Amino acid sequence: MKKHRIAPEVKEQIINRIKNDGVTVATAAKDHGVSEASIYDWLGKNIKGVSSFPEMNKLKQENTEPLRLEGEITLKLSESKKRSDQTQNALEDRTGTLAWCGALHLVLQTE
Repeated sequence: MKKHRIAPEVKEQIINRIKNDGVTVATAAKDHGVSEASIYDWLGKNIKGVSSFPEMNKLKQENTEPLRLEGEITLKLSESKKRSDQTQNALEDRTGTLAWCGALHLVLQTE
């Protein structure tokens, strides 16, 4: 195809037809006499909210730290619960032993 500049208004019209009217890129390209590649390029540049690679890397690094901290906290909570369970078991063992000793004492006193 012959290279020529497309007016910004025409580009916007083509993009709107594709986005809003459901026209395919191939149809819009054929109707307006431009290449599909050009339209895809315009669509890519027209997308808002898409991050560049440096922005994506920065966001990835920012997200890594909270995930690391969450992992550490989870591990510490798990270890703390394990120690608490062990302490609870030890207390139950002692309570059982004390109860047994108390019962034995009562038996011995009645004899």
